[in-house]
Amino acid sequence: MDSSSAASIGIASPRGSLRRSIVLERAVVVLLCLGSSAALSAGPECAPLDPVPDGSGTAADLVISEIVPGSHIELFNATGLGISFSGAGRVISSPFTSYLLSTLAPGAHAAPFGFVQLPWPEFFADTSGGGEIVLWFDSTFSDEAIHDYVCWGASNENRKAQAEGAGKWGGACAPALIAGAIARLESTTGAAAASYDAVSGASPCPLLFGDGFESGDASRWSAGAGLPAS
Repeated sequence: MDSSSAASIGIASPRGSLRRSIVLERAVVVLLCLGSSAALSAGPECAPLDPVPDGSGTAADLVISEIVPGSHIELFNATGLGISFSGAGRVISSPFTSYLLSTLAPGAHAAPFGFVQLPWPEFFADTSGGGEIVLWFDSTFSDEAIHDYVCWGASNENRKAQAEGAGKWGGACAPALIAGAIARLESTTGAAAASYDAVSGASPCPLLFGDGFESGDASRWSAGAGLPAS
């Protein structure tokens, strides 16, 4: 069975609004802030991704906007309504290891047309050389449950045929990541390699945290380990 965990996340809308959630529930990785407060820095604004319908007939309110293996996965809320992760069955997976968003980010929500950055799940084995990430509406793992799909480099392509059958992908995977990141291009379907930039480095939206400082300095955080649910 696929695995799930809990962790801390940061959330930022295109307007730079902020929220932080620290979770201490059955954690694989728990991040605890150790630093002192400092002045907020707004950083550059992120324009809405403005995704184009992929023609699958299954509309996705959440899509994958950026993946930085070993660092984070960023999602974009493509609707004008906030999306809560609490109590929802949404799942993110690197087949065949999966995490429920309700345990990865309980209590969190994606602001309308906003971005959510999730910490990299400990048991995802994707690298710059190859990987595959699937965002699911629920844990049925059916064709209809696929929100979004991305593969790159020397991917195992465990779910590629399913994504193709569901109309969520077509053609070869995106190339290996030149600078360690893959990002969805604005105004694209997300259903083919041409929808992604696998050349540029990471460019996440600014993540400002509710305690008054940015958390980009990993030395200010500590990690605790636990066993994942199965």
